[in-house]
Amino acid sequence: MKKYLLMLSMVAGLLCIPATTLVAQTPTNQATPSPSTVPIVDLTFGTSLQGRAITGTRFGNGPRKLFLVSNTHGGPEANTYQLAMALLEHFRQRPNEVPADVSLYIIPTVNPDGLAIGTRFNSRSVDLNRNMDTNFDACPENDWNQTVEGAYGIVSDTGGAFVESELESQLVRDLVLDASAVVWIHSDGGDVFPAFCEHAPSIALAQVYAEASGYRYDRYWGNYMITGGMHDWAGALGIASITPELSTGELPDFEQNLRAVQAVMARSEELLPLVTTTVEATTGITMPTLLWRYWRAHGGPDVFGLPISPVVDYEGRPTVFFAEQHLSLVPDGADRMQPVARGEAGQTLWQEYLLDQRSTSYQVR
Repeated sequence: MKKYLLMLSMVAGLLCIPATTLVAQTPTNQATPSPSTVPIVDLTFGTSLQGRAITGTRFGNGPRKLFLVSNTHGGPEANTYQLAMALLEHFRQRPNEVPADVSLYIIPTVNPDGLAIGTRFNSRSVDLNRNMDTNFDACPENDWNQTVEGAYGIVSDTGGAFVESELESQLVRDLVLDASAVVWIHSDGGDVFPAFCEHAPSIALAQVYAEASGYRYDRYWGNYMITGGMHDWAGALGIASITPELSTGELPDFEQNLRAVQAVMARSEELLPLVTTTVEATTGITMPTLLWRYWRAHGGPDVFGLPISPVVDYEGRPTVFFAEQHLSLVPDGADRMQPVARGEAGQTLWQEYLLDQRSTSYQVR
């Protein structure tokens, strides 16, 4: 326990957080952990606008990737950071709790500037949970807007100058593209709600998380409409996406959320769908889901045009050609924030590719 408190105090010093704001909760199981065969990998994904590192830890290497993303709202929700740190310590001591088919990622904060300076917003006074591109799902109510509703019912122009205008939002955009599910941890409300736009995997995940944690299940955040929210953005990409709101603004609710995370991993085949292939709706072309998500999240047809080829092997990588550009999967690139490589040529390069093939099975669409 002393080691745990010392770790929290050291982290507080690095982030310029008063140590008195960190509330520790004792892990439920104090048994001596058994030797682990589960890999533990510390990762740095990028930096905030003020240069603070945004980091995380991966436990396991299974294909079903579960992300716990905390502290989007900085100082006022510091208890979500405390929860993530407590979960990190728990799984460092007990990595064998992560099933073989799961990779568990824990990201303590995606808003380290707000955490350090004690604000809900990032260092440019933008609410990161109102800054994502939610304009491509089927629900116009949650579309991004510069004028947003936020905590305490306050209406303000804190949605950002445009969608994903912030460095931290752009990092989040690539951080979870290969996720089976994302749990976006906030406070406070004592409830759990899924992505807004009738996404069945998100609903199922939220119901299991609520039951295991003892939080109330809500179909959506009822206090006001969240526009540009990370949970809705992820849901629109087909990622099971939920938001637990901790019971208060002070305590990290460690035991409740540990139970919930364990319950989700125990039902991984049901709740953490494998990331395989996706059919692009307009053309009917099937492509790797990670590549489709990258295309959609980085502008879709407005930037790349529509897909004009099936997935092919191009320079040793699975590739799809679009009207304006082409995209290739980068093996094992997700943890390095390089899941996809993009090239400027589209239609012309695809035609050259066809001319180089002895097979005539492919045709320009």
